[in-house]
Amino acid sequence: MKVISRVFVFGLLFLVMLIVSCSEKEGEKVQQSDIKYDQTIIHEKDGSSMKYISGGEFEMGDYLREGNENELPRHQVYLHSFYMDINEVTVGQYREFLEQKYSSDLTDSDGSESIFPQPDWREIQAYSPTDQHPMIYVSWYDAMQYATWAGKRLPTEAEWEYAARGGQIGLRYPWGDYIDMTLANYGSGTGGTSSPDAYAPMLAGPPPSEAPAPKTLKDGDLKHKVVSYGLKNMAANVSEWCLDEWNADFYQECKDSEDIKMGSIRDPFSGGKIVDMMKGFSAVTTPRVLRGGAWNSHHFRVRVSYRNSSLPTFTSNNVGFRCVKDAFP
Repeated sequence: MKVISRVFVFGLLFLVMLIVSCSEKEGEKVQQSDIKYDQTIIHEKDGSSMKYISGGEFEMGDYLREGNENELPRHQVYLHSFYMDINEVTVGQYREFLEQKYSSDLTDSDGSESIFPQPDWREIQAYSPTDQHPMIYVSWYDAMQYATWAGKRLPTEAEWEYAARGGQIGLRYPWGDYIDMTLANYGSGTGGTSSPDAYAPMLAGPPPSEAPAPKTLKDGDLKHKVVSYGLKNMAANVSEWCLDEWNADFYQECKDSEDIKMGSIRDPFSGGKIVDMMKGFSAVTTPRVLRGGAWNSHHFRVRVSYRNSSLPTFTSNNVGFRCVKDAFP
């Protein structure tokens, strides 16, 4: 009986240990997920809330093959971890930047006064009426000036798409495959497609009784479906500047490269290239990447794979930016 009893006890202990072990493994997975997606910091310089985006591989480009040629072919990209602003840089944050950096002298040491005019606050207020609304009418140079002052930088195009996808694979929008005016501030423009009927599936789902007002929205004006990274207004509201130089054929060049055929590529704008760009950005003259739709965009431009560009001097009532910073120095 003692032998049987001991066998039974040891068997029971083994079973309990096995259950506990499995539970711990599952707990570890949840804990890792929390660290990846839910860690928030407050950036001291400008007071912005930033989310930790865990690095990794993802497939960049148009999964559904319904976009422009410059969104193809899809290709694997490897990214290091980084922090990203939860919201677009606001009018209030940008005003504080101007007051701190340029209150006494608008001429910076790098001679950038010619590319850094004072904003027309009346124009800005017409579309972004409060300090909590996103800053608009900012050129790529302006965005770079702000990012440098804040001790951050603009996201690379790959970082932007990786963050917009929120860890999801193959979705059309950050929240899913169907457009929803309660989740994104976009308009009824004609941009991007001459045949809207071809994208009828994107219009599925019940529309709200009224479309959003034709202007930018501040944090809290829309409900936000929770996605993995907790970032807001990635799909629309204002288009956002990225660090990269525009290259319509870049995806194809990546796919054709012998070095890339063997596996994932690293974000081409990383490490020393980013440092060099941040230091010498005032000499840049070539077009820069813009990502994300805007308050007046057609739903075609709200897709996470949509790519756009403009000259670095370009400003508009539907263009703003958000910043990132490397997670590890």
